[in-house]
Amino acid sequence: GILEDITKKKKAEQALQESEEKYRRVVDNSLVGLYITQSHILKFCNQRLVEMFGFTSSKELIGKHIRELVAPESWELVDKQVKLRESGEGGSIQYEFKGVKKDGTIFDIETSGSRIIYEGNPAIQGSMIDITARKRTEEELRKFATTDVLTGVLNRGHALLLFGKQLQVSRRNKQKLSICYVDVDRLKDINDTYGHQEGDEALKLISKFLEETPREADIVCRLGGDEFLMILPQCPIDQAKSVWERIANKLTAFNAKMIKPYIISLSCGFAEYNPDAEKSVDKLIAIADQEMYKDKHRKTQD
Repeated sequence: GILEDITKKKKAEQALQESEEKYRRVVDNSLVGLYITQSHILKFCNQRLVEMFGFTSSKELIGKHIRELVAPESWELVDKQVKLRESGEGGSIQYEFKGVKKDGTIFDIETSGSRIIYEGNPAIQGSMIDITARKRTEEELRKFATTDVLTGVLNRGHALLLFGKQLQVSRRNKQKLSICYVDVDRLKDINDTYGHQEGDEALKLISKFLEETPREADIVCRLGGDEFLMILPQCPIDQAKSVWERIANKLTAFNAKMIKPYIISLSCGFAEYNPDAEKSVDKLIAIADQEMYKDKHRKTQD
C-alpha cells in the first residue's frame, strides 16, 4: 500500500541521486573542460574547466561573461562563433582561440560546441582543451624546419624558398632586388686557435650583425659553414652596398673594442636582379659568390 509506494519513491529518488552523482563525477573527472553558455554567460562548467582557467571553484566562474575568459585579440572570433551556434546556423564547430587565466596568463584553447535548449532557451554546450603545449611544440618544429639551429637565422632551404618568392614579386612589380653573399674570413684559424665553441660564438655574433639591417624586409640566412646570404627586396645594388657599409662600420667599431681575442672579418659580393635582364636564383647567387671571392682575393693582395 502506501508504505510500499513511499519505499519505491525513496528508492527511485535515491537511484536518481546516485545517477546524478555518478554523472557529476564523470563530468568533473573528464580530461576536457565542459561548459554551457547562454547569451554569452557561463551557466555551467566542470572542475576541469575551472582548473584550466586557474580558479578553485565553479562558483567563481558561473555567471561570468565569456569575454572575461577570452583574450581581447579573440573577442571578435568568439563572439561570431557564439552567435552562429546559438542561432542554430553553424551546427557543431571546432576552432581555436586565446583564453585568459585568473592571473592574466594568456593561453591557447581548442573548443567545440553545439546548440542545445537549456532551461527553455537556446544555449551552447561544448568542451575546451588547453593546447598551449601542443602549439609550442608546433612552433618549435616550424622553427626547426626553417631556421639554422646554431645561429637562429633562416636556414638555406627556407631562405632560398623565400628568395624565389621575392624574385617573383620583383618580376611582377618590375622592381630591382639585390643579394649580398657573405663569407667569414679565417674562421678556420679561429677554430684551430680558440676551439670550435669559440668559432660557433663568432658565427652567432656575425648573424646578429647581419640581422641588424635598417630594413625590416631584408632576409638573412646561413647557407652553411661560414657562408651567409642577405636578400634585399626592392633594393638596387648601390643601396644594398650602403646597407652593407653600415653593417661593416658596426663590425669595425666592435673589433676596435677588442672584446674578442681575434678580429672578425667578412668578405662580401653583390648581385642585382633587374626585371629588364632576367636572372634565376641560382644565377644571382653564382654572381654574388664570384664577387665575394674577388673581395676576399683583394684582401690577400693588400
